[in-house]
Amino acid sequence: MAPTRGRGALRWERGFEALRRFRAREGHCCPERHHLEGDFKLGDWVSVQRYRKDLLSVERKRRLDAIGFVWSWQDYLWERNFAALVNFQRRDGHCCVPTHYVVGDLKLGWWVATQRRNKKQMSKERRPG
Repeated sequence: MAPTRGRGALRWERGFEALRRFRAREGHCCPERHHLEGDFKLGDWVSVQRYRKDLLSVERKRRLDAIGFVWSWQDYLWERNFAALVNFQRRDGHCCVPTHYVVGDLKLGWWVATQRRNKKQMSKERRPG
């Protein structure tokens, strides 16, 4: 562990440990924005890590990466929805997802409609060939 000192270092370690426990229990590193882990504001802590990514030490980034930290919530959600769409297409043979179609906690139908509506703003990597 990096030789850091002070209350900031203790708070960071407390946040990291809370996130590690959250991930072990929930299977991901994406607590909601106002999530409390005990009396610790884990959602806020995670948001600060994302915001300050460029200021974090290499060691802290490495530790976060090792437990599957999600640096971009938007990219994470996009990838989850895209994986659900691929599964839908494999099962049903098409990508015409009904608007109100839901898979678990993903509103896949709404997501697909949004992708179609915003296709001109979509990155080349994500745009259909």
